[in-house]
Amino acid sequence: MVRTVVERVRSNPTQFGEVEIHPRTLLSLAVDGWSAWLEEHLVPVGELMGRYGTGFPLATAELRFLRPFTFLSANSFTRETSVVFRRPRDLSVTCDTVFRHHGEDGEDGEDGEDGEDFAEVRLTATVSRFTPGTLCAAALGAPPAELLARLGPDERGADRRHSVLADHVARLEATAERLTPDHHRTVTAHRHLCEPGDQWTFVPVPDLLAEAREALLLAEEATAPHLLGSLALGHHRLTFDLHRPLGLLDSARLTTTAYQDGAGLAFVHRVTSARGEPHALALETLRPSPAGEPPRGAGNPAESATMTPGGPP
Repeated sequence: MVRTVVERVRSNPTQFGEVEIHPRTLLSLAVDGWSAWLEEHLVPVGELMGRYGTGFPLATAELRFLRPFTFLSANSFTRETSVVFRRPRDLSVTCDTVFRHHGEDGEDGEDGEDGEDFAEVRLTATVSRFTPGTLCAAALGAPPAELLARLGPDERGADRRHSVLADHVARLEATAERLTPDHHRTVTAHRHLCEPGDQWTFVPVPDLLAEAREALLLAEEATAPHLLGSLALGHHRLTFDLHRPLGLLDSARLTTTAYQDGAGLAFVHRVTSARGEPHALALETLRPSPAGEPPRGAGNPAESATMTPGGPP
């Protein structure tokens, strides 16, 4: 049995936008839950890195928005986190987090067992080893045997599944209607976007994608004014792969393009270096309009397997 950590989270306005809980909130809370799981079942994350020289660079983040959830939906909600290292060599790890609210009118449960799931986050990372205390010059490597011995048998699961995001993006670009030209902007890894080791952290990535998407909507307002209606739509899914890091004050190009198919609106984002090297790939898919009409007036969208970038967690 995979052990879990369930904690209550109190709602506050900074966690939400007008139409949904912020994706960055979900990511931040998922990382917080991961840290809580490590502290309770393995070793605190500071000790993991500082004493054991072990870290988890993110490879893929998958956010699924199961149903609308806004600031007024509940006074609090729960976060349930589980972690599994992946055989055969324990070189990757997944952290799954389920967000759930309980009861009506703020009557929230405490145990995490009952209630309604409103979002799920899966983080897939590689396992890296480095000289303890340096937080740099990392190389792929399994956790120390001393730590692996503390895991339950079900916490060393099947081999990691590779991300299929690139395949979904390629299918979308080949079959969906392209709504806009590419829109480019520059992103720079300023200090507030970095973690220890002076490399960009993934938690703010959804904010960078949202800025790029909204800049695209404004740039194309004259030719595609209907797209502005997507500002009223929440996410269905958000998935991104990180291919290589950005260091402190490094800059890269963020390219965004809008598409539409039978599932609704989708936005593809690519972060590349000046030499064209890929840093990240992302796909945002939005929920259909509550009125049943997409912002561009192209019919009644329906759920589609072609728009499920990560598959079920």
